[in-house]
Amino acid sequence: MRALKDLWTPTSRVYDRADEGYPQRRVLDCGIAWQNYRDDAQVWQAIDLTPEVVAGGFRVRKVPYDLTLLSTGARRIAPDRAFAASRFINLPANKFLANKTFTRIGNELRWSSNAYNIVLRWENSRVKFDVVVKRSIPFDSISFDVDKTGITDATLVSFLTNLKAIDSSTPEPIVRPLSVSLVAGVLTLGFDLTGMKFPVTIDPTLDLQVGASADDGEVLNGTGFRDTVTSMRIGNTSDQWKTEGWARFTGVSGLSGATVTAASYWGWTWYSGGSPLTKIYAEKAAAPAAPTSAADFNGKTKTTAGVDWDGTLTPADGWVTSSIPDISSVIQELAVLNPSAIQILHLDDGTSVSANDDIIRFLTYDSNATKAPKFHVDYNIAAARRVFVVS
Repeated sequence: MRALKDLWTPTSRVYDRADEGYPQRRVLDCGIAWQNYRDDAQVWQAIDLTPEVVAGGFRVRKVPYDLTLLSTGARRIAPDRAFAASRFINLPANKFLANKTFTRIGNELRWSSNAYNIVLRWENSRVKFDVVVKRSIPFDSISFDVDKTGITDATLVSFLTNLKAIDSSTPEPIVRPLSVSLVAGVLTLGFDLTGMKFPVTIDPTLDLQVGASADDGEVLNGTGFRDTVTSMRIGNTSDQWKTEGWARFTGVSGLSGATVTAASYWGWTWYSGGSPLTKIYAEKAAAPAAPTSAADFNGKTKTTAGVDWDGTLTPADGWVTSSIPDISSVIQELAVLNPSAIQILHLDDGTSVSANDDIIRFLTYDSNATKAPKFHVDYNIAAARRVFVVS
């Protein structure tokens, strides 16, 4: 396949298959999180989270942002790599991070103790700083000195979305928002762990792709709306909740009048189980908006075509590899609309109510941007119209 980079967007890639003998065939791959970045020559490239080694730490530049992480825990983040020298945020290693030697594992720096672990992780569109508290601790806030250049307080706060503490209760964890204040160059995150089951993850994330958090989520029993959940479930849970979900993909182009030959939607499955009966539709709209309430989700106009996706998925924890259905009939309905976004509606289809988890479960953007759901379509582009003039 040949990359058609002039058609790429931050969240999508387009290829043709002319080099394989199919000049009219194209492939579109989309993700909820950013997939691509523009390099120094302003050419689209696929994101690569492999860091460069720099003095005292690592630098991540093959992403839309520019991040330097030192082994001391100090961080320098430019939200837009094109302005790395003039618009950035410095977070020095404060006393909470000082005198700790971090170990790199993949796209993470980790430090562990008997009381808590610290994980600094860089993803396609986010920089995460997780504190995993293993037992009661003698403090209820974390403060960071913030040194900014070319970035207002309001802009920095806009990146600090969905800050929360999550405990280990099952089947549903207790989730509490963190308090946030930015005063005189000091960012303070407060938390209340009273009554929470340890370990508790305190999750202050710098989310540079503002708004993407809402592009996937779940609805419980038709009324409970959750667009910041860390996994979405489709089917029936052990506490007899009917669960349904959505995943919205932007950066779609080129489908006007196309003949869809194959299409698929999948995610990072996380302990799916039982015997769920589910069906995949799409919202029948050219530019669907992410739902903002359970009523909004329930009122979405779905495609006439729907495709079954039933049974337990494998592996237990990884990109799903089993029985991914072809949803080309669903996507074909949208081709006449020339969509700029596609919103998958993954619905329960009569799963039996029982004391077991009968669910398909995918990780969401809010869990890990690099493991958010994906979408793929193969299609033949519409034939050019020929006009004959007879004189």
